[in-house]
Amino acid sequence: MVHVDDGARDDVPRPVADVLKQLKPSPEIWHKLTVEAGPDGITANRPASIDPLNSWLYDLWLCERVASALGA
Repeated sequence: MVHVDDGARDDVPRPVADVLKQLKPSPEIWHKLTVEAGPDGITANRPASIDPLNSWLYDLWLCERVASALGA
């Protein structure tokens, strides 16, 4: 699990960490976004009450980049 506004952790696969390093700080977009990946897929989650920009589109974009980096 990665909290995008906190950056990648040490246990994140290198290709995913590389994707996250390319993101510029943008608290209004990445605030409280959590991304998880596993054998069943990739999910992005954030509290709906703090999403005035309908950031689901950014979340989808990021999940697609993570999937691509992992060769999926």
